[in-house]
Amino acid sequence: MQIVMEDVMLNLYNEILKDLYNILENLGDISIELIGSGLTLIIAVLWQRGIIPFFENLIYKGIRVEGNWTISQSNVTADGSGISIERTTVIEIKQKANKLSGTATSIQTKENNTKDCIFYTVEGEVKDRFVTLFLKCRKKNRMAYSIFLLEIVSDGSIMKGYRTFYGLKREKINSIYCDLLRSLE
Repeated sequence: MQIVMEDVMLNLYNEILKDLYNILENLGDISIELIGSGLTLIIAVLWQRGIIPFFENLIYKGIRVEGNWTISQSNVTADGSGISIERTTVIEIKQKANKLSGTATSIQTKENNTKDCIFYTVEGEVKDRFVTLFLKCRKKNRMAYSIFLLEIVSDGSIMKGYRTFYGLKREKINSIYCDLLRSLE
């Protein structure tokens, strides 16, 4: 009887070892599959965000608008009302093929010589000779948006068009004519 018990225990021990070996072998397969999936994901992201934009930018034949641009705008909005706030706004545009991004800074000097600064993120696109820009304030607690539709004119150093914005004083959406002038660098 003792020999039978030892055989049963030995068989049980061997079965447990086989099961443990199978589990470890499957874990190895799973970890290889996870590593393979992770590498595939990394390659796909690099392809989409790095390689494709690099080659699109390399073969892009359209106009280049990257650089610093200063906004000069009218003092009368499209609905005929005047603007009493004078701001100096500079947009720094970066370009990858037809996609635009960057930052903008708008500074207002008030009567008491204090300054009100608004910092924007910029996104946009250039197509043929037209440029669209979307400016959004970086501060979450401040509402400031502007959208531009511009035409590139002259030798490419001027963009003319309209800026649409939300006016906080009148609490309405309005637009104003503006020129963007490229800074000489």
